[in-house]
Amino acid sequence: MNKTTQILGLSAAILATNTALALPDYNTDLKEDLGNIWSHATLYKNADNSVIQKFALSGRLQGDYYTTENDETGETDSNTAWRRVRVGFKATVFNDFTVHSEANLDPRNPQPLYTGLTDSYIAWHPTDDWKLKIGKQSAGFTLDGATSSKKLYRTERSLIGDNIWFKNEYFAGASASGDVDQWQWKAGVFTNTQTEEFDKTFDNSYFVLTSIGYDFAEQFDSDKALLRLDYVYQDEPDENDELDVVGTAKHENIISLSFQYDNGKKHIHTDLAYAEQFDGNEIYALQIMPFYDLNDTFQIAASYTHIESDDAVLSVTKYAKNTATGKTESADEFYLGLNTYLYGHKLKWQNGFSYTLTDDDEYEGLTFTSGIRISW
Repeated sequence: MNKTTQILGLSAAILATNTALALPDYNTDLKEDLGNIWSHATLYKNADNSVIQKFALSGRLQGDYYTTENDETGETDSNTAWRRVRVGFKATVFNDFTVHSEANLDPRNPQPLYTGLTDSYIAWHPTDDWKLKIGKQSAGFTLDGATSSKKLYRTERSLIGDNIWFKNEYFAGASASGDVDQWQWKAGVFTNTQTEEFDKTFDNSYFVLTSIGYDFAEQFDSDKALLRLDYVYQDEPDENDELDVVGTAKHENIISLSFQYDNGKKHIHTDLAYAEQFDGNEIYALQIMPFYDLNDTFQIAASYTHIESDDAVLSVTKYAKNTATGKTESADEFYLGLNTYLYGHKLKWQNGFSYTLTDDDEYEGLTFTSGIRISW
């Protein structure tokens, strides 16, 4: 069976299954049952307790089936993969503090099963307007990088996420964030060390993340119209530092200007990103992502991403990378997908096709991904 026939068969099966899920009575009963199941993640809740107000289990389980082919070489790859498996807890204590910790697990290679901490921080939120976080936390910037993997509208992040954002995501540091009227802001300083816990935290250099945004929803008469500017400066690690534990990309300066427009069923999110590497190489990228809610369950998502660089330092996205032959100077990616929300973002089924081509014949081909996303 060739790759095209295989993808068409999978598409037919997905459409048939989604048609069954669309039946109104079935869908309503399912969401009610799932709501009862998810409520068990909260083990304790008492606003009158002065010490601990809430204790809940947290985590995510994300599994994929993918198939990809590089038309330039004829090489193919198909497999299933645990994309992310994390378990932990989140507690509200002394009214103004949150303690959150999650462990990353690798069930495909369980020797060892535990591979390190992701979120592991204490947050102080004395008011609803701002909060302070100290510990290991997500350092989110760019449109995709600032979006949790639990709430992505694509099956995976775009070329910007793979080449400009820091894919390791979780770094030890301190950050403050908040909002005032239509303004949103965030600032933080983080070590660029990436280890299982907090060891070697201060062995390398650091990066600073700042972000400021303004929501023009009132002016656009929409639900949301957030224009956000992200800037990251990274201090270059010294040659004597332990570079094997540096978890960032080799960028000194990063700028991202994103816009998120949401109005009822209609959405369009965009990102214009730039990175300057330590050696002076520059990377430019543009992402445009429109998506539309057919109803409460189904959503069609599309995106186009272009990225280019002075040198051949760019890679294609995660699964396409399995059949690519090397780095490239520029790439274009076209994506079309169907999202099925069984219980909002907490339980969804995402199916998507991405067609990617590079300018130097390193890769041109189609990737299909079907993923289940569960979070609690």
